[in-house]
Amino acid sequence: MIEELLTWVQLLSLAVQQGQVVTSQKISSLIFIAYVLTIRKSYLFGMAFLLCETVAIINFVPTTLNPPIYGLVFYCAILLTWISVAGLHIRLTQNKNTLIACAIMLLFLLVMAVDSYVNAYNQTFIYIYYEDIILCIHVGIIVSLYRSNDAIDRLVGKFSHLRDILRHNVYCSYFCYTVRKINQGL
Repeated sequence: MIEELLTWVQLLSLAVQQGQVVTSQKISSLIFIAYVLTIRKSYLFGMAFLLCETVAIINFVPTTLNPPIYGLVFYCAILLTWISVAGLHIRLTQNKNTLIACAIMLLFLLVMAVDSYVNAYNQTFIYIYYEDIILCIHVGIIVSLYRSNDAIDRLVGKFSHLRDILRHNVYCSYFCYTVRKINQGL
């Protein structure tokens, strides 16, 4: 993993030096940073993302293939990577939200494979906005790894704890009493 990270950083720095910062590279960087920040929950998905980026960078699929076959094989290779990772993660965690997010990713990759075969010489809507759609799906996967009810309960608990601290604070009580008396006198 460290070698892939260093290779990715080197390619990113070369692109920045040459002034060739491409939108897809920015989106890939954003997704990679999001997976690094959530490494405890998403190490499998981070590895799948790095593997897919590596497949794209090193031209794992031969470019000598006809465009319809090339697109089909390329997206099927990425689809197989995500199927193996999603299946392993779902079996380990039994998280239904992650199952739904992974199903969306797999369906999208399947649609991309069919679209790249059928419309190999045309730019369709999903081909043009591929990076944006993938970014939304990755964000959905990362968000699905965390239980939203637990986060909301912790946030409410922190606010109620703060309320209790302020309620039992002598200085805060004195301030509220003084403000109330001043408002009644006016």
